[in-house]
Amino acid sequence: MELIRFGSVGPEVEDVQRRLESLGLPCTSDPTVFDGQTEAAVRAFQQQRGLIADGIVGPETWQTLVGASFALGDRLLYVSRPMMRGDDVRELQRRLNRLGFDCGYDDGLFGPQTVAAVREFQLNAGLLVDGIAGLETVDHLLRLH
Repeated sequence: MELIRFGSVGPEVEDVQRRLESLGLPCTSDPTVFDGQTEAAVRAFQQQRGLIADGIVGPETWQTLVGASFALGDRLLYVSRPMMRGDDVRELQRRLNRLGFDCGYDDGLFGPQTVAAVREFQLNAGLLVDGIAGLETVDHLLRLH
């Protein structure tokens, strides 16, 4: 991945701006141009997520930004390599932890401990035990809150 930074132009900049704006971080009135306002929004996002706040969209910032665009129920969550990550996974972990199904730290990574907690939840809810947080599992989980 090529770094996206101050002075960059093109559709990838517009994509970054659109994602930031959907998270409540206004960027610019000039789409496709990575200007000072976009850099400030990137820095704010990085600070919120505990990343190095350098204002540059590199691989880690990009991966975190993409993950932030998912809400619980937007996609199937399952074991994969690399591990699935995102705000939807973090919300799944928070909800399972609150119900007593131990996911460990809510780090937003769909790893072995999260899979085990999903399986335990499915077993207790009378659902198919497959370790996949699909529509039925998420629906049951959301109805408990």
